[in-house]
Amino acid sequence: MFKISKEKQYQINQFLKNNIQKYPNYAQEYIKENIYQGNELSDILFQLYSYKDAIIKELNPYYQFAELIKNKFNHLETKKITEVACGFIPAASIALNNTVNLSNKIDVYDPCLINIPYPNINNHKNCFTELSEPKTDLLMAHLPCEALLLITKIALMQKKEMIVQTCKCFNGTSFSNSEFTYYINSLIYQLKQLEDFGFIIETEKNSLSMLTNSPIILARKK
Repeated sequence: MFKISKEKQYQINQFLKNNIQKYPNYAQEYIKENIYQGNELSDILFQLYSYKDAIIKELNPYYQFAELIKNKFNHLETKKITEVACGFIPAASIALNNTVNLSNKIDVYDPCLINIPYPNINNHKNCFTELSEPKTDLLMAHLPCEALLLITKIALMQKKEMIVQTCKCFNGTSFSNSEFTYYINSLIYQLKQLEDFGFIIETEKNSLSMLTNSPIILARKK
């Protein structure tokens, strides 16, 4: 799909030299076997490549996601933002910080988080819960699997804005196409309750969405 330059490979290798032990064993083995092959779409490697700016922004799903957030949400610069299920590296939050001049640090949550300093980001190496960030204005997630249910629940209960790049994974398995369509439509139907509170509920697609047939779901204030 793309090649990682020698310069970027060196930077990535230095990062892994210092931090690969922070990944679980299965992820360490996956990285060693698949890095720089350029023929797969693993979030494990895409996060790493994105973190080291090894992918041009036009092909980077995290920057595409960040651009959509920038274009869809009003007063984004002053919002308090939380990324749920950020994965090993909070690539979506890093991309958003590099795209928008945010006045608040982004809070990122995941028990698998590689806990090193990231500019303008507060690390939380644990699962996001209903009590984690009650003052958050915007919940965001990129391929959060089953965490999408919790994000939807909190958006509904606390009247929060949200944006999620969905995926077909749930509890380690994948939805069939028909199951996934029903699942997404049911969540959108629930979110439409927020329309009575001045929200717009919509779906969008970027290149990743079209490739995986997994839409982006938004709930935003008018």
